Amino acid sequence: MATQQSHISFSLGVGLLYTLGGIFVLSINPEYALLAGVIIVIAGMLPDVDSGTGVPARELAGLLAAVSPLLILEHIPEVRVGGVARVTLVVVCAYLLTRVLIVRGLQKFASHRGIWHSLPAAIITFELTYLLFWDVFWYDRLYLASAALTGFMLHLLMDAYTNLDLVGQAMGNANKKPPVLKLRGKSMGPTIAMYAGMLYLGYFVARDFYPGIERYARLPF
Repeated sequence: MATQQSHISFSLGVGLLYTLGGIFVLSINPEYALLAGVIIVIAGMLPDVDSGTGVPARELAGLLAAVSPLLILEHIPEVRVGGVARVTLVVVCAYLLTRVLIVRGLQKFASHRGIWHSLPAAIITFELTYLLFWDVFWYDRLYLASAALTGFMLHLLMDAYTNLDLVGQAMGNANKKPPVLKLRGKSMGPTIAMYAGMLYLGYFVARDFYPGIERYARLPF
């Protein structure tokens, strides 16, 4: 398997190319293009959030701890009415909850290279990124979401490439390694939850392109 340093280095290189291509080829706003490059690097580390070392999980938790208060303030303007005290309370609570829930939850319930290290997880990363930037023009949203998918898939493909042991197979002493481009996890529960989340988020992405879909399929929540 590729090392974490290899994933980060490769993601940085691809992120730079993606940013330059967005600016000079696709005429993307430079601000969005730079954001896409950052997203590729972040998404390139996501498949290892269930790593036994806990380092990627802590990095992700730190990032979400910084971003989540901004999202709360954006989507719930009433929070700002309470002044500095309420804003501070929201920021501190969001930081603590994010750090504790994500790190402890992944360490307790996630298995290394389980369902989160899979193709459905890559699709969910695309969907979440697209829905996160709800106030951006759809063309730019697709560009940003595709950056997330690109970063995630780069990680999986690098692991798949380094998972090969052609010499060992030819010599007859290769050890069987777990699959990387998987469609399901080690147990049924997390697999069902992952596919349910993928379909649920996919509905909202589809609704953004085809608002009339609500006439045929309306979710209760």
